[in-house]
Amino acid sequence: MKRKTLGLLACPTCRGELSLNDQGGSGSIETGTLVCARCQRQCPIKEGIPHFIEPEELTDDRVQEVSIGPGINLPYLFETPGKIDVYGLDILLGQLHHCQDFCRKRGLEVDLFLGTAEALPFRDNAFEATFHVGGINFFGDKKAAIDEMIRVAKPGTKIAIADENEKAAQSLD
Repeated sequence: MKRKTLGLLACPTCRGELSLNDQGGSGSIETGTLVCARCQRQCPIKEGIPHFIEPEELTDDRVQEVSIGPGINLPYLFETPGKIDVYGLDILLGQLHHCQDFCRKRGLEVDLFLGTAEALPFRDNAFEATFHVGGINFFGDKKAAIDEMIRVAKPGTKIAIADENEKAAQSLD
């Protein structure tokens, strides 16, 4: 982490200002501790990476991917520390079969569902994270799909929606 990055950071607990307790005055920060002026929380810096969480702090999370396709995003989800349960939905049965094969080959456990993003088959506030990557430009009712992702996400959940441009989508054919 660069020293100038310190001015961008805030305590994740109370949003207070962080100060650096470090060894040395180099341009980058490899070790030391970030200390919150307000709540006194301490966050160690290990090998240049500030640690705002410890793996034991992580809880079981339910993560939903809308339009999971063949499952190419799954390895990234399972790299995260902590235990997660992943639920994938797609409108195409063939994509779900590809995803099943992908998961079997890699030993990943994912519950898969055939359905549309505009009418998600889940209860309100069911997921700690929900996301969609690629394809929202093909949805029949984009607003309804986004409203559904918001509905099934717990309050305060971050929802990520990303899409490729038409040229990138055509290159995948």
